[in-house]
Amino acid sequence: MLESDIRARLGRLPKGLTGVYDEILTSIKSQPNRNLDLAKSALKWMLVSERPLKPKGLVAAALLNPSIPPDSPAPLKESALPVELLIQSCAGLLLLDTTLDVVRFSHLSVQEYLETRNDIWDVTITDAQLFVSESCLWTLQSTLELPLYEYAALNWFKHCRSYQNLVLAVVNTRDITHELSIPLLNSFLGSFEQASTRYSRWADWVGINVSEYDSNCLYCIRSTPLCPVFSAAFAGLGELLSWLWNSEGYDMKVNNDSGDSLLAVASEHGTAWIVAKMLEGGFQVSDLQYPLICATVESRYKKPPI
Repeated sequence: MLESDIRARLGRLPKGLTGVYDEILTSIKSQPNRNLDLAKSALKWMLVSERPLKPKGLVAAALLNPSIPPDSPAPLKESALPVELLIQSCAGLLLLDTTLDVVRFSHLSVQEYLETRNDIWDVTITDAQLFVSESCLWTLQSTLELPLYEYAALNWFKHCRSYQNLVLAVVNTRDITHELSIPLLNSFLGSFEQASTRYSRWADWVGINVSEYDSNCLYCIRSTPLCPVFSAAFAGLGELLSWLWNSEGYDMKVNNDSGDSLLAVASEHGTAWIVAKMLEGGFQVSDLQYPLICATVESRYKKPPI
């Protein structure tokens, strides 16, 4: 590069950190479609992930396409894409922390930028949560053994609930960009009467890998026969629970293997507006459950927007 070129470029330097990131996003968007798709997928995951992702996990996540059927073969094996190439496609926004063996943002300000400048990269937090929710559910229903399975098994419900809450928060603004329902969630759970085979596989995984005293408290989803409605109550998925509630011919007053009712599971995990809906729907509060439910409803109840 000639000195004149350098001086000309210095005269066009962006003003401030936001300007720098704007230029980086512009360069990412100018990449070939495949690289752009990988970069956007990786950044979506990084934006809402519940924990730092290992290199293999992020590569597997970026390669997923939840719009294709889960039983389809993967477009690429996870080992076919070096994590360095994925990081390179993100143009300096990500880096590999070799000490912790995780991928992270190159600076804390990157996350704040991506959360607020969706006009530049055409992705909102809601988009990211929906994408990661679908990717987790896709992973749980895939016939492939993916390095992302543990993450998906422990976190799918968190992402689905976060997505639901984001959508509900804008209902009154008449934003019709997103729907509450997630089709992959319905196929994963199955029906009130019959859990899907993939849901059963996940429940078995929970039984083996999650202690009763684990902070996730996933043990509460076990029931005989296996009933997906406990996952809906545990995860706070009100839209799905409302659909199950309105299903004809099914008794919602069932207990899990620990003897807890749906009402107890929902109240214990703070899904207060579902508790309120259950009480309106005819559930009776036992003396044992009453203090817990009262505390939940009084301190955390927030009626969803209509």
